[in-house]
Amino acid sequence: MKKLLCVALAALLAISLAACSNGGNNGGNTASEYVGDTNVKVNKAIQDDGVKRLGVAYSALEFSASQMLVEAFKANYKNFGFDEVIVLSADGNLEKQINQIQDLVNQKCDIIVVNSVDSAGVAPVCEQAMEQGVAIMAVDRKIGAPIYYTLETDNVSAGRDVAMTTADRLYYPGIKDGEAHVMYVIGDMSSSAQYDRLEGLKQTLSYYPWIKVVATPSAKDTTEIYDSVIDAFTADPTIKAVYVTGGDDGVTPVVSALRELGKLLPADDPDHVLVGSVDGCDFAIEAIRKDESFCTANQRFDLFCWQTLEVAQDYMNGKYVSKNNNNIQLSCAMILKENIDHLDSLGLLWSLHDSFTYKK
Repeated sequence: MKKLLCVALAALLAISLAACSNGGNNGGNTASEYVGDTNVKVNKAIQDDGVKRLGVAYSALEFSASQMLVEAFKANYKNFGFDEVIVLSADGNLEKQINQIQDLVNQKCDIIVVNSVDSAGVAPVCEQAMEQGVAIMAVDRKIGAPIYYTLETDNVSAGRDVAMTTADRLYYPGIKDGEAHVMYVIGDMSSSAQYDRLEGLKQTLSYYPWIKVVATPSAKDTTEIYDSVIDAFTADPTIKAVYVTGGDDGVTPVVSALRELGKLLPADDPDHVLVGSVDGCDFAIEAIRKDESFCTANQRFDLFCWQTLEVAQDYMNGKYVSKNNNNIQLSCAMILKENIDHLDSLGLLWSLHDSFTYKK
């Protein structure tokens, strides 16, 4: 009798352990299970309510490129096997984004795509979300935590390329050290993208002896950018180039300020001012065609959409990225007046094409 009782107790214990290992449903993953070989732990079973749900937690939607990307997620999630998408914007507020990410977890999102307000600031809640069974994917801006997947621009190189391209254009034989005065407008430094971009810009400008940086104002919106350019040129009318690290939306207020100052001159005028930026938006390309701007580094916002959705679809189908392929940095093509038509013919200018329409 005692032997039968022991067998029965052992059987009950085995059933109990099996139930625990299955998380209470048929997902089969446990919180201690690594997803693929990414060294990231995700308990997919916790979120498995039969609905494939994608969350998008975006830092802010004031920039044109960001608006287009978010609309692309909303328009195409079904093409990649998701039943529902929930899109939230934090309006640049870190605390709001932290709450929104946790809210998306509570709404049983299987995957949350995060464009972080602050790389370090969102790290704890993203780690918690992973522990709660949600795969976190960073787009455009990295996150300071071990998450499932990151897709961003090589922003250090983007800043470097803008600086290098402009410094080369300012050079002429016999130019004296420090003769070419330039300024750059610093954007939101809580953004990892803008921080990296600025580091690439600053470091590269220091390589050119004929370049002298004479103004480095901080400005987060168009009014501040406009005012900072007016102030800088009032103090030094000889400035030859203006860089905006925040993105192409900074081009318009710079151009407006130059027009107000009487500095918006033809490209062949000796006092012409070069304007450099990063994104690849259609209005920045048009400004380059009109000689109002000089160059922009073309971020691949189309790939931020398609590549992210493809990786998300694979994840839902049990096909996981490896630890050697889960942190991707995309290069930028420099858009100049001389190569716009060529890049356009290659289909690389996402803002000039139907790049956000899904094609099987």
